[in-house]
Amino acid sequence: MAFSKEIKIDALVSAARHCCVCHRYKGVKVEVHHIFPFSEGGTDEPDNAIVLCFDCHSDAGHYSSNHPRGTKFSPEELKSARDKWYLNVKLNKITYNDNFDYIYYRYLVCKSYSAIREICEGTLDGIPVYSPLFFQNGISNFQKYIVDFHHEDYRSSQIWGETFLTYKEYIKKYPDAHILDRTNNNLTPFFKAQRFPTHQELQQRVENKDLVTKLLLNSKISSEKISSVLAYDDACGNGGFQEIYRLRPIWTVYLAISNISNQYILLKSLLCDYENASGISFRPFLEKSNSNSKKIKLPSSSIPPNATVVIPVSTLLGPLDGGTPELFWQDSSDISTGEVQIVGHGDGSNIISKTAIIGPRIRPKSIQVEDLSKNEVECQIREFDLSNLYIIDRFWECGSCPHLFLETSYGKKYSGELFAKTPNEVQINSIQIPSDVNSCIVAELEHEMTHIIKVFVNNNLLYSNVVLNKNDQLSIPVKAGDILRLIGFYEPLQSTKKIKKDPLLKNEIILNYIRNLTAKQ
Repeated sequence: MAFSKEIKIDALVSAARHCCVCHRYKGVKVEVHHIFPFSEGGTDEPDNAIVLCFDCHSDAGHYSSNHPRGTKFSPEELKSARDKWYLNVKLNKITYNDNFDYIYYRYLVCKSYSAIREICEGTLDGIPVYSPLFFQNGISNFQKYIVDFHHEDYRSSQIWGETFLTYKEYIKKYPDAHILDRTNNNLTPFFKAQRFPTHQELQQRVENKDLVTKLLLNSKISSEKISSVLAYDDACGNGGFQEIYRLRPIWTVYLAISNISNQYILLKSLLCDYENASGISFRPFLEKSNSNSKKIKLPSSSIPPNATVVIPVSTLLGPLDGGTPELFWQDSSDISTGEVQIVGHGDGSNIISKTAIIGPRIRPKSIQVEDLSKNEVECQIREFDLSNLYIIDRFWECGSCPHLFLETSYGKKYSGELFAKTPNEVQINSIQIPSDVNSCIVAELEHEMTHIIKVFVNNNLLYSNVVLNKNDQLSIPVKAGDILRLIGFYEPLQSTKKIKKDPLLKNEIILNYIRNLTAKQ
């Protein structure tokens, strides 16, 4: 299986003999790679070709699903990277990026508080690189200050608020609450309402349970930039209309520099702009505070081949509305705590305006490298801008019930949970189909089984004895005014180590499902 000479020439010209992933000019040291291999249905057509250097070629398509380490490239990611690079070449936006084959760098964003704590305490097992070597600096000291202030091992993304018997009682107390649209145009489809708490309310109900919130409140940051209150129908257990305080997430950012040569190297110094902010110093991500150009001396230890130096560069407050980077790919694995760890690669351009910086920040420019022959080179480093990053995250499985979605002419709409009262108990759910709906989807989105015993539409039996596993769905044709009746139950799997009631994680799962449905059309 090989590309024709014409296709290879077109690909090399389109890429200007640069690698489409790392963007280095490599001249003859490039290969035209098959994005999808023949074994997976790949062809010798131009759309399946990408120009890669030898280093990135060795990483293409071989990400290990059995271990959270590694920074391999999936076919979907390669295709996206190729198309973006071809456009840069066409628009003559080629930037000089000569790293002399010594180093390969990328930015890691850690979204998991427990992983952040481990890193601050010197445990590097959760960092998805080979042989990590951690460099302590002013940014790592600031991050340790936050971890020490909030001295718990774990930080929840939410604090439970009030519970109301009915939605009407909730609106009576909070008439100014915003009613949310539950379609794919909304980032919080699981929730029905939202409001913003006062500074005093957060002091009374949240800060003693979440000391990061207390730290932000003490820094005089306005309450609407720290937390929002989301409300939803709690169909599980005793039910009711439940509020939660959505907390501003803490994320840490690291520059990971790997030795990709076949010899020991020395990282001598990092040239950067350094923002030496005092205290929390909350500011928008795009705001650049007063900074000094600085050359930071790095430890004089030799770095062996394949080892990676991890340098803290900034601390972020993630979006309050639950927005997350759009991932090209992600991979998951169980870790020793029982949580699931996610490693992914993606683009966070969509959340730049919603993200804030706190504390000091490094804006890297270049790094000085020395090889065994005492040759010194200056390797350029792009500034971190959220557009190209690797994500580290963790979560407990939330044990969500199966979900019902409505397909309308204006998009997908979330309807609610099914069979939610008690697992393994046969239940009946009846829904009158609203206007402008042409079908319903029952979707199982987690590690459990949904047993649909019978599905009736207007007392007519459509389906019986349907079993849905994770990522399975059942489409049901309906029209406005129909009465949909579902009889069934859901069964948690024995392999689930620990289930945590987490409406924010449910929301993220539902949102990703709606986005995927929309993208496929």
